[in-house]
Amino acid sequence: MSIGSLGKDPAKFVNVSDIYFDDMTMIDTVYGARVKSWVGGQGLVKNVTWNNIRVYNVSFPIFVTQTYLDQSAKEAHNRQNNATVNMEDFAFKDWVGTQAGYQYGDGTCVTDPC
Repeated sequence: MSIGSLGKDPAKFVNVSDIYFDDMTMIDTVYGARVKSWVGGQGLVKNVTWNNIRVYNVSFPIFVTQTYLDQSAKEAHNRQNNATVNMEDFAFKDWVGTQAGYQYGDGTCVTDPC
């Protein structure tokens, strides 16, 4: 139930809208609902709904990041360009289940300090 990755090429505007995930079960996965966009990307993700979702033993049932980086890149990311893909109108309805572990987020930020 993932959208992305979006905005890897900062020269291209990405647009994703009107996505509806319904009646799904995720078991023993890292991510449930995920939206991933790159630092420096540009675009818009809007009107996304996750409805009637069941997650069991999922590490991150809901994970939205606007700070994705290529962690294998040889040079450090230039955080001067802190543009990001905008996100709006997300709905998470009728969820049940369990989370694996106790790490509820990763705490990354586009800027330093956050």
